[in-house]
Amino acid sequence: MICAFAVKAGATPYDTFGVGARAVAMGGAYGAVGGDSAACYYNIAALTEAGPFQIELDYHRADIDIRFNDRRSDIDPDKGFRIGFVLGKTFFSRRFRIGATMYTPDSHFMRFVLPPRTGPIIVRYNNVNHMQAAIVGFAGQVFSWWSVGAGATFVSDHVGGVDFRIWEDGPAEGDLKSKLGSEGKIVAGTFFKPWSWLGLGVSYREQHQQKMHLPNKIGMYDLQVFEGNGIILFHDGRLVLDVYSNSHFSPEQYQFAVSVKPSDRLLFAADATHYKYSDMKYNMAYGIAVMEGDFGEVFPTRPPPPVPEPGLEDVWGYAFGAEGAALKLDNFRLDVRGGYNYRETPVPEQTDLTNSVDSDTHIFSAGLGVTFNPFPTVLRKSMSFDVFEQYHYISPRIMHKDDPTNDAGDYEYKGTINSMGASWTIRF
Repeated sequence: MICAFAVKAGATPYDTFGVGARAVAMGGAYGAVGGDSAACYYNIAALTEAGPFQIELDYHRADIDIRFNDRRSDIDPDKGFRIGFVLGKTFFSRRFRIGATMYTPDSHFMRFVLPPRTGPIIVRYNNVNHMQAAIVGFAGQVFSWWSVGAGATFVSDHVGGVDFRIWEDGPAEGDLKSKLGSEGKIVAGTFFKPWSWLGLGVSYREQHQQKMHLPNKIGMYDLQVFEGNGIILFHDGRLVLDVYSNSHFSPEQYQFAVSVKPSDRLLFAADATHYKYSDMKYNMAYGIAVMEGDFGEVFPTRPPPPVPEPGLEDVWGYAFGAEGAALKLDNFRLDVRGGYNYRETPVPEQTDLTNSVDSDTHIFSAGLGVTFNPFPTVLRKSMSFDVFEQYHYISPRIMHKDDPTNDAGDYEYKGTINSMGASWTIRF
């Protein structure tokens, strides 16, 4: 099923809201923890910490309240389902695991919002979250204390356009062409566990950005003054309009993680991630129109001015999380979790034409997890039910334009996002 839905790589919703109820509740500090399919994103080598066979079902909803000059922008809630699984075996006292996680929005397959050249472009919370995404990979133990893993990220992508002709005395005819592509982007990691109480992880996620091209062709047959008089105003002509955009950008990422487990009831974790936003290209829509035939003689076209690059900067993000067993019995465990994630903005002051929008963001999270086995005669392993609450606080930021006649003008940007979700894990 995962392979059937694998399509061209681009940014994933995992970058914004995380993946897995346990990992999100711990602030995303999960690169040296593992134990479920969320490791496919945080550090795929940590899949070896999961059991030999487990299935996870998630649902989450994030309500986004982003404001410009105290007026709320119209950004759809991010909501959808996730399915994940881990499958593996032990050979020669070494654990090997295959893992996959797939997220799909519950209201659409994917969504593009392409603002005009002077419109504000919200870097983290607009397009990037609204698409189907999947990560598939493999991990294995080289030694009992060292694991390595690798895989690929896949997300939905669309290319196509319209090709039709207009008749003077009849309906238009033509085609709407739509096509899905397929391409993978690398995820890789290594996980060290020299002692049972210490975990160390290093992971890598390759950059991806969708390059959208929509070719549109509108043709018109000979246009006569009067039907049948033979006087033709325009001979066969065509308007060719190519629309381009870069969208759904996810930066190249290097993540360094540590976890400390002083007892069976307590876990602390911290991650530091380097985001290479400086490679991001423009993500506004622009079109190149060319008139052919007699149309081109009467209505000559000129190429539009070049689109300025956003000029984003490389930044670091930091995550901290903790988990503690509030109640631990023979066949029942209640875990309490909490976390904090700081994301520095990659967007410099927008004083000129560009209007990339972002600000330093503080993310607070909390959650509960219950692990139990209500059917010991049927299932040898336990199952878990986890819930989380995640709150994003976007620091207020004012953008001042050097040119007072700039179309966008000065504006204040701020916002909050409230995300909630739950996960059900069954182990076999």
